Formats: sequence, structure tokens, C-alpha cells
Amino acid sequence: MGDLEDLQARAAVAKDLFQSGATRVKITGADIEVDWNLWRVYEAATGQSPISPASQNVHVNVSTSASAVGSISSSVQQIIRELDQLGIDSARVPEAKEKLKTLEKELHRTDPRWKVIRQVLQWALGFSRELFLRLAALMVERYVASKLQGS
Repeated sequence: MGDLEDLQARAAVAKDLFQSGATRVKITGADIEVDWNLWRVYEAATGQSPISPASQNVHVNVSTSASAVGSISSSVQQIIRELDQLGIDSARVPEAKEKLKTLEKELHRTDPRWKVIRQVLQWALGFSRELFLRLAALMVERYVASKLQGS
């Protein structure tokens, strides 16, 4: 791919990310940085304003050379390790782990099924705002990586 084609492909990815709700996109070398206002996502999904300020953005940095699958596994494992810090009742931790494993397994698929992903995200939305926002950030990261791999 020539320099012009590469630039055009990256511009198309950036345009798609803005249309999908990104607040900032920066493409440098083999990396892309995206800011996403996940509080707006939460508010749109629940109809409720979050307690925290709506101006908080989540910054996602994805390398086009990084393995998206390895990143997803480590991200899900990190969320599992931090369930107690997210204020999850210890009696509900096994349920959360099961749902997170389901999401991880689905994201490893070559062609992930949106229905399964949506069910886990809807469950998380009712389960814990903090968990939902962590998963939303992970989904943004996955989305950006898929766009870059498709370019």
C-alpha cells in the first residue's frame, strides 16, 4: 500500500470513529489514539445522568501492530481481578466472572456475535455502572482495533 492509499485508509477510519461517537482521534505512525465520552454512552443507554461529570473521557490507544486478541484477554482478566475495587458484592462475583468469561470467549471469535456481546453489556448495565463503563472502554478498544485491521 502506498503512502497516499495508507493516508486515505487512516482518514476513512478516523471519519468512521468520529461518526461513531469519538471526541478526538489522533493517528501517528502505527498507532491511533481515540477519546470516547463513555458517560454519554451510559446516559444514552440508561436515560440517567451519571453521578460523575459528563466531561470525563476514556482514552484508548491502539497499536496497529499489537495483537487485539491478547489485549482483550489481558483486559478482561484485569477487570476480573479488580471486581472488588469496582464495588461488586462478593456474593455476586461468580456471576460477574461467568459473564466476563462469556464476553472474552465471544471476542476471541473470528466473527463475534453481536447478540451475545449485547446481552453481556445489557447485563453489565443493570449490574454495575462502573463495570459497564470498563466494558464499554474495552469494546471501544476492540472496535478501534477492528477498524484498523480492516483498513
